[in-house]
Amino acid sequence: MTFLTIILSAITFIICIPIIFITIEIFASFLSDRHAALLPANRRSPNDPDIINGHIFVVVPAHNEGENMRPTLRDISRQLRPQDKLIVVADNCTDTTADIAREEGAICIERHNLEQRGKGYAIEFALNHIQENYKAQKQSPDQPDGQHDGLAQSDRPEILILIDADSRLTEDLLSNLASASHKTQRPVQALYLMNPPKTITSDSELIEDDIDKDSQQSQNLQIPDLRVRVSAFAWLLINQVRMSGLGNLFDTTRLTGSGMAFPWTIIQSTFKGSGNIVEDLAFTLALTVKGHSPILLKEAKIFGTFPSSQEGAATQRARWELGSLAIARKKIFSLLAQGIKERNLKIIAAALDISIPPLVMLIFSSILLLLISALIALLFGVVTPFKIVAFSFFWMCIALFLSWFFYGRTILPPSALPGIFAFLLEKLKVYGAKGRQSAQTWTRTKRD
Repeated sequence: MTFLTIILSAITFIICIPIIFITIEIFASFLSDRHAALLPANRRSPNDPDIINGHIFVVVPAHNEGENMRPTLRDISRQLRPQDKLIVVADNCTDTTADIAREEGAICIERHNLEQRGKGYAIEFALNHIQENYKAQKQSPDQPDGQHDGLAQSDRPEILILIDADSRLTEDLLSNLASASHKTQRPVQALYLMNPPKTITSDSELIEDDIDKDSQQSQNLQIPDLRVRVSAFAWLLINQVRMSGLGNLFDTTRLTGSGMAFPWTIIQSTFKGSGNIVEDLAFTLALTVKGHSPILLKEAKIFGTFPSSQEGAATQRARWELGSLAIARKKIFSLLAQGIKERNLKIIAAALDISIPPLVMLIFSSILLLLISALIALLFGVVTPFKIVAFSFFWMCIALFLSWFFYGRTILPPSALPGIFAFLLEKLKVYGAKGRQSAQTWTRTKRD
C-alpha cells in the first residue's frame, strides 16, 4: 500500500465518520431499551404518592401563544398533584397569553425584555423567579398566600419539567418523567414526536378559478402536503431512532425541546439563559460535559404539530438545521479532545452525534463523496477510498430503509414517498438567504 493510498484512505475514513456513526445509531436502536425498567410497574394512579414525594414544578415558556396553549395547559393540569405547580412564562407577549394562563389555573409570570429574546431567557427567568420566591419565603414565612406569586406555600421543586406551549401530553407523562429523573438523578427526555397537520396553509399557491381575485387573496387555501410527512419522518429518525441507539450504546441522548425533566439542583446550577436558536442542543452538551448527560425515556411520549404554514415550516427547519450545524462547527473538536482526554464515552458520543448533518445534506454529501472517490480511483488508481465510501454509504442506506420500514411507515406510507421530491425542493428555502437570516437570531415560528 503506497503512502498516497494510506493518506487518502485515512482522510476518507475521517470524512465518513458521520455516515458510519448514524448507521451505528440506527442499528443500535433495535437493541433492548436499557432504561425501560425506570417506569414503575403496575401503577395505580398518576397521583400515587410512592412515585415521588417532593414537589414537581412544570414550566411552560410561551410567546404570544394565546388560545393555542389551552389544550397543553389542560393536559398538564390533569396530571398535577395538589403539591405540584404549573408556571407559565408569558415572554414578551403582546396578546392574551397571560390572561389565558391564569384562566387555566396556572401561575403566570411575565417577562418583558426585547433585548433578550428566546426560550432560553424565558426558562432562566422562571428558574430565578422560583429561587427568589423560595428565599423570600424563608426570610418571611409568615406572609399570607399570594405574597410570593403563588409559591408561598411550596418549597423548591424536587423535579422541574419543561413543556412547550403547543405540546400534547400522553397519560402519566409527568409522573413517568419525574419518577425517572428522581431515581437516576439525571435529566430525562421524553420521546418527543411530531404529528403532521391534517391540512397545510399554502402561502403561495392558489387555484385559479372564477373566484374574485381580492376574495381569493384574503383566504388561505387548505391543501394536503406530503412534505410535512417527510419532515415528520426525519424528526422521528432523530428523536426516536437515533436517540434510542445513542442511549442503548452510550447511555446518553439529546434534549429535544419539550418533555424534559431535571432534578432541581442540576438545572438550577447549570442552566444559563441565552438567545441560542437551538438552546436544547447547547444545553445537552453543557450538561454532558459536566457529568449530567440526559437519558431517553421512550415510553413517556409527548407530541407536537408542525406549523401549518409553509413559511413557518421552512423557518422552523432553518432554525433547527442551521443552528445545529453552527454548534457542530463550534463544539465538535473541543468535545472530542475533552472526551478522549477524560476517557469519557458519553462526551465522545455526543461529539460524534452532532457531527452528523441534517439527513438531506448527509445523503447529498455522501453521493458527492462517492463520485469524488470514484474519480480518484479512475485518475490515480487508488481504489481504497472508493471502497470505504461505498461500504459506508451502502450500510447507511440499509439502515435508513430499516428505520422507515420498522418505525416510519405509519407516518410516511409508500403512497407518500413522492413527497420526498417536494421536501428536497423545500430545502432550498432552508439553506437559502432567507433561511440563513432566520437562523441568526430567535424568531417565533409562524404556526398558521
